[in-house]
Amino acid sequence: MHTPPSRRAPRAHDTRSAVLALTLALLWAPLSACVSQLYPVPPAAAAPLTQMPADIPVEASTVQLVVPVDFQELNRLMNESLPTEIAALRNITIASGLTGSFRLARTGNAVLLATQGRLQIILPFTLDIEATYATRVLGFPVGHTERASTSFAIRIDTRLAANDAWEATSESTVDYQIANAEMGIGPARFDVRRLLDGQLRPYVNSLRDIIDQRLGSALDLRGRMERLWPRVLQPIQVMEDPSLYIQLEPVEVQWVRPRMDSGAFMFGLGIAARVRSYMGAPPELPVVPPLPALREVPAMANAFHLNVPMQVPFSELTAHAQAELVGTERLLDSGATIRINSVDLRGATDGRIHILCGITAHKGILRSAEGTLHMIGVPRYDPATRILRFEDVAYDLDTRNVLLRMASWAMHDDFLAGVQAALEFDIGESLDGTMASVNENAANLEVSEQLTLHVALTRVDIGPVLVSDQSIVIVGLADGTVSADVSLFGRRLDVVPAN
Repeated sequence: MHTPPSRRAPRAHDTRSAVLALTLALLWAPLSACVSQLYPVPPAAAAPLTQMPADIPVEASTVQLVVPVDFQELNRLMNESLPTEIAALRNITIASGLTGSFRLARTGNAVLLATQGRLQIILPFTLDIEATYATRVLGFPVGHTERASTSFAIRIDTRLAANDAWEATSESTVDYQIANAEMGIGPARFDVRRLLDGQLRPYVNSLRDIIDQRLGSALDLRGRMERLWPRVLQPIQVMEDPSLYIQLEPVEVQWVRPRMDSGAFMFGLGIAARVRSYMGAPPELPVVPPLPALREVPAMANAFHLNVPMQVPFSELTAHAQAELVGTERLLDSGATIRINSVDLRGATDGRIHILCGITAHKGILRSAEGTLHMIGVPRYDPATRILRFEDVAYDLDTRNVLLRMASWAMHDDFLAGVQAALEFDIGESLDGTMASVNENAANLEVSEQLTLHVALTRVDIGPVLVSDQSIVIVGLADGTVSADVSLFGRRLDVVPAN
């Protein structure tokens, strides 16, 4: 009798398959449950970096503020300030038996000349004399009156300067240009120069004093600098992306005696200051200090020194690291295999780099682990090869403790060495681009409508490597020159704007 299929006895190979499947399931369950989950506490993140640390040395720069002297303006002021009639004296004894009245007056405008470090003012004068010569004829006094005049010039040599209180001063000497120094009234002869140095000397000196006072008040160095001073100390934006500001930290103000330059007579003022660099937002406005004492120097440099923060963003470094590491597997000396699934680079404290590696690892069929490993490394930049690399890569303390406790078989130095070897970055072009941008933007730095700085950086050394929350910052120690356009000092000498 034929047995229906539904009631047919199970075959032996079906029974064996079911037993095998059950055995594998029973074995896989505990194995899969033994995958170690590695999620250690990450190290503390780096703080934002907004300015160069104060311990990075910055040489003092010197910004020259040239003060041009307009000869026409100065000549006009001199002529407006000087009286026409200088002296009018009566009954002055000229010589034995000779008395007279004098009138000393200007006959024309002053002529302003310039020599190295000095001004010369030539003043044309006429000296009118009405003198009476007295004698005795047959015992009786007889007087004879004559009139005479002579023309000459008074030359006032003025050496312009300034004291430490910012007061413009001039030190003048007086000399005469006299074609005919000897005059005669009747039989009497006398020396005009001796007359000027004697009876008329106080009046000649008054001319010198008027010129000295007028020059000082016209230049008004202190007033002009006080108007410019608050603007000089304000932050100056050099770049927008990435944002870079600089601020002058004054050391002293220097003064150079006037000089001739390309046919113009100029004063030299210079602000010696350390240039501080800031990233991100501008620094707070400082409390404006009073003007420092003015120090005279024989010559003034135009050197400019700037710490340039050349930023290499972690986003760029991470993209390069992912291309090198993600998807790679490494066989360790212990026999374990680690696959890198993700990489992220961040800033850690103490100037170190935080390397995050998402991994899966296994050793044989019984040991496996997955999660995130936190490593730290020290950034180093080699100026010769222009390579940025991370050295002394090691597990963070908490990661090390977790590995020792849960997966010590996966903790070997050859994995760290492989990660370290892959993290090398050629950043030469990036640094070149930063310096080019700084140079381009610093060529015309408008501090205010009255002051523009022209900076040219010609030499760059590499300083320390810093770490922020967003980037690695390689400090460029840049040297160059700076010149300034100061329209405030180019205004009319007697018209200084209120603001």
